Amino acid sequence: MELLQLRYFLALAESEHVSETAETFHVTQSSLSKTLQRLEGDIGAPLFDRAGRNVRLNAFGQAFLARARRALQELEEGRRELQELVSPQRGLVRLAVTTASILPGLLRRFRAEHPEARFHVEMIDESEVENRLRGGDVDYALSTDETHSGDLEQTVLLIDPILLAVPIGHALADRTSVELRELAGEDFIGLKAGFRKREVMDAFCCRHGLEPRFVYEGDEPARVNSLVEAGLGVAFVPATSVRGDRGVRYLPLVEAPSRTLCLVWSRGRFHGPVAQDFRDLAVEYTAAIRIQDTGAITS
Repeated sequence: MELLQLRYFLALAESEHVSETAETFHVTQSSLSKTLQRLEGDIGAPLFDRAGRNVRLNAFGQAFLARARRALQELEEGRRELQELVSPQRGLVRLAVTTASILPGLLRRFRAEHPEARFHVEMIDESEVENRLRGGDVDYALSTDETHSGDLEQTVLLIDPILLAVPIGHALADRTSVELRELAGEDFIGLKAGFRKREVMDAFCCRHGLEPRFVYEGDEPARVNSLVEAGLGVAFVPATSVRGDRGVRYLPLVEAPSRTLCLVWSRGRFHGPVAQDFRDLAVEYTAAIRIQDTGAITS
């Protein structure tokens, strides 16, 4: 059994299309098919049901899939482990985030201490966190959901209160705090339904008898502050998302909800020296953050 055979098998299992998989590896369809036939010969069973150029895993393929994926993951972790033993300061940290509010400052601080370290960062939905960690695709997830899975570990980095963002000149702009009932009739800017932060705030508003009237719903959290500054409405924003917008005031909400920022990782996965240092620094960096009543972040 060859490593290339396993790579071809996993790619074809995902795409279910021979020509697409062959193009991915820059080989002919005939070469791909022969390599997979040799794998099936080594195993002693067919792995795919074929229908022209399309294929689908059969019962044998389904049984083999998890072990093939695990074998490649172990080999990849072994390769990374050896690379980082040879060059411990040049490690790669693979990070998935469901919120990027603290990421710029955290990465800036880490790169100052580890200038040769590399990062692969991707934004994902909360629902993807556990699968990405278990699959070995990422080393850590910066998540706004706590996990209760036994095969995952986590550390709570920060409790992040939700504030009300209003444009300068708004009737509430000079207040020191705001009650939710005072927001009836306001135009709201926010994320589309399905985002975790939107779900938390919808539930909070429902409990307090408020149904926000959204004039803008998007999928880019960073855009919300700018739209408030433009005077299009008010918005609920996490304190860690507060920026130096001169045209926005950030006000505490009475009985405000908060979100929990956690760093989550898979128990037993290899983490090289650089990745371990990143976890330690994330704890240290967030422990130094202070959220003032105005919503300003200091450290």
